[in-house]
Amino acid sequence: MKKWGDNCLPSLEVSNIDLVIKKLEELHCKIVFPLTIIGENQVLEFTDSEGNNIEITCPLY
Repeated sequence: MKKWGDNCLPSLEVSNIDLVIKKLEELHCKIVFPLTIIGENQVLEFTDSEGNNIEITCPLY
């Protein structure tokens, strides 16, 4: 049986995704969904130090 909350994906919007990517590389975070353009946003997903996947979005200006 599936438990509640086991499919949650936190998502954050940033104004400069390049700075985020640089920091993720410095911290050796694994990018599990590479930088992709979806609609009017740049999107990527990474795994944090506790094993949680987190989505980052950045509007295309």
